[in-house]
Amino acid sequence: MKIYSAFLLGELCLAGFAASLVPFSVLAQELENRPLLGVELYPGIRIEGRAGERYRIEYCSDPTSGEQWQTLAEIELPSDNYVFHDPEPVRNSRRFYRAVALGPPVPGQLDFTYIPSGRFLIGSPETEEGRYENEGPVTEVTITRGFLVGRREVTQREFETVMGYNPSVFTGNPRLPVENVTWEEAVLFCEKLTERERAAGRLPPGYVYRLPTEAEWEYACRAGTTTRFGWGDSADEAMAKRYAWYNLNAMAEVWTEPHAAAEGPQETGAKEPNNWTLYDAHRNGGLYDMHGNVWEWCLDAESPYPGGAVEDWQGTAPVKRRICRGGAWNSDLVRDCRSARRRAVDQTARDSSTGFRLVLGPVANQRLVWIPPGTFVVGSPPCEDHRDPDEQPMTLIRFTYGFWMSKYETTQREYESVMGANPSMFRGDPDRPVENVTWRDALAYCQRLTQREHLAGRLPQGHVYRLPTEFEWEYACRAGTTTLFSFGFDRCTRWLDYVDTLCEYAWTSHNSGGQTHPVGTRKPNPWGLFDMHGNVWEWCLNPFVLYPGGHLTVTVGEATNDLPFQCIRGGAWHIDAQGCRTADRQNWFSDKPVTPYGSFGFRVVLAPTYPTPAR
Repeated sequence: MKIYSAFLLGELCLAGFAASLVPFSVLAQELENRPLLGVELYPGIRIEGRAGERYRIEYCSDPTSGEQWQTLAEIELPSDNYVFHDPEPVRNSRRFYRAVALGPPVPGQLDFTYIPSGRFLIGSPETEEGRYENEGPVTEVTITRGFLVGRREVTQREFETVMGYNPSVFTGNPRLPVENVTWEEAVLFCEKLTERERAAGRLPPGYVYRLPTEAEWEYACRAGTTTRFGWGDSADEAMAKRYAWYNLNAMAEVWTEPHAAAEGPQETGAKEPNNWTLYDAHRNGGLYDMHGNVWEWCLDAESPYPGGAVEDWQGTAPVKRRICRGGAWNSDLVRDCRSARRRAVDQTARDSSTGFRLVLGPVANQRLVWIPPGTFVVGSPPCEDHRDPDEQPMTLIRFTYGFWMSKYETTQREYESVMGANPSMFRGDPDRPVENVTWRDALAYCQRLTQREHLAGRLPQGHVYRLPTEFEWEYACRAGTTTLFSFGFDRCTRWLDYVDTLCEYAWTSHNSGGQTHPVGTRKPNPWGLFDMHGNVWEWCLNPFVLYPGGHLTVTVGEATNDLPFQCIRGGAWHIDAQGCRTADRQNWFSDKPVTPYGSFGFRVVLAPTYPTPAR
């Protein structure tokens, strides 16, 4: 069965028909005077799609009666073959679910083209005419996540609508690209636009407006080509003037016929676009002015290419010189308007030839996974193997906000790049998780990382890097499951029956060889998070307290902490199988050394300040 959706002809998945119905049960018990959680059904649907694809989840009570389907949510799959579960309890009724493929997010009123994930060569060969030394070495870059990019440079009208002023030198036509704008102003524009569109309900979950990374920019500019320009290698004047505003048709001192009516940047979209097509392939979705008109700020700091093959490369050198791309109205074609040309400029500089275009996509940190709002039950039932008393009472938790979580534990490489030191006991590979850190060490890392990413323009407004709360940690670890581990097994299964499977997902006392291992070398959970079981214990933000029982809604507010014991989760390389269960929880002093030394690490979340529970 197929239906049309907003962008493409999509497959229809129906729970109980084309897809499987996944039951989620809330196990309950009565403790003292706490309310009893009754047994309820949390239906869901397994969507056999790829990470990054978008679906609308719909439901009805009887699909055979002609009843109209109701929209429940729109989601982006955080991992392949994702299991969605209904975030709201279903009482006294029965629901059937279907998932409708939507294509890329709809970017509100702005004009965007979807750029799918892919691989390309960034930089230029040594033989390319007009080449600069900083365009090498040529590096193979894989873009792992698709994104939306503005078809046109940001106009003066768009900039003034958001910022309240127009810094441009060439004014009089609101459709001209904004120019004379600093990198810092461009970043602030993105932050304000993100907040405006989120408040209006027009921002897809987990998406932000931002500047493109340098790799995203060149990937979008090349549109599958390997030539000097998007149209080929030819620098023929007649050909170039079809696609670009540059010195020979926009700068009065040197221009030739035909040329613009007036000197300076020209109205966006007046030239032919490059070769990208819209996701539905029914009309041209190419990008305008990728060569010429105004230089375009990128997110990256000036950094050399690494060479070889990398994923999602970004220039992150600690400098205030940012990369501009594409050339401008007063640029030489061969020297400055080639696809590979990169120009480094102080981020506070402004001139009449520099503007920017937008990306609408995930935050510019490819190691983060979006965790959507939803509901789950924290804790464990009485029959669970090696269950501890502090895993009760089971409590229904509802998150009103989503957040990003690192798919990996923080590595020694990452920790040392921020803190300038590596306290770990197990060294030899910088991709091993950092360990031998206290809770306060982990907090300090998050604070410094937040400061660094804010200065780099990569931090969404109102968000910080921090440790996950214990509820956030277990919610992300479960990834929609209600089983003993995120990969399955009934809650009452004994450890001899699951230990072999656990070794496929976790480094524990059964397979670690008495040491930590590089992150991401075991299988991930259903949401794409690695090492949620084993390798190192992971510090959580909040102090160790008993679960409240009943129902709890978590919103965003300020956190307080005046207790000496902090939560740790997930188990570690020296812990046996039972201690790596999803529900297992331990605690340790926030500022004292850890025993054994090499077992305590952490992972970060990028989230709205701090969460506050409320009844």
